[in-house]
Amino acid sequence: MQPPSQRYAISDAPGHFVEWNAPRNRYDIQWRFLSKIYSPPFLLPHIIKCELSLRDNPEWKVALPFIIGSQGKHFIRITGSSKCHYIFYHTDNDAIEIWGYRANAQRAYHALLKHINYITTRRSKNISL
Repeated sequence: MQPPSQRYAISDAPGHFVEWNAPRNRYDIQWRFLSKIYSPPFLLPHIIKCELSLRDNPEWKVALPFIIGSQGKHFIRITGSSKCHYIFYHTDNDAIEIWGYRANAQRAYHALLKHINYITTRRSKNISL
C-alpha cells in the first residue's frame, strides 16, 4: 500500500517538509524558502554553511542596508547567480550566513565579498549608491 501523497511539515525546522517520493518508494525531506523568516536548509544533505562576520568590520555593519538592498534584492541576486540555497543576515551572531552546496556557497561567498567591497568603496569616496 502506497502512503498518501501529502506533505508533512517538520515542526522544529521552518521551511522543511517530508513528501512521499513514489518512484523511489520512500519519503524525502524537501525545503522551501520562507521570506523574512530564518529558515535555512540545514536538514538537506550535502549543504554547508559559510559565515561572513560583521563584528570585526564596523564599516560593513554601517553599510549593511546597502549590502542587502531594498527588499533583499542584492541577496536575492547573489543567491540566484551563484545557485546557492540561502543567504540571510543573522542578527543574533551578527553575521551573513550562506547555505548551499560547497561550490555554490563558495561562489556566493566571493560574490558577496565583491559586492561588499564595491559598496564600501563607493561609500568611502562619497559616490551615491
